[in-house]
Amino acid sequence: EFHATIARYCQNKLFTEILDKLNNRIVRVRTFAIHQPGTHLNLSQVGHVAILSALRAHDSLEAGRLMELHLKNSASRIIQNMSKINP
Repeated sequence: EFHATIARYCQNKLFTEILDKLNNRIVRVRTFAIHQPGTHLNLSQVGHVAILSALRAHDSLEAGRLMELHLKNSASRIIQNMSKINP
């Protein structure tokens, strides 16, 4: 699980607590996304790889920027996919 690994790596208790509270929603969104056509899963994976690369380079500012971008892009993709089934 990518998100849990990042939380452990960051050793940020607040981030871990927030992620734990969101995990149920993340699972539901992921389940929904798996059943939708398109490249959204690949795009999400690209975001994960970029975040991981920044963390490996110990570039916390870039990792934070990439995380924010990943969250915004993921939210946009979710909204787009949801609007296709509920126009």
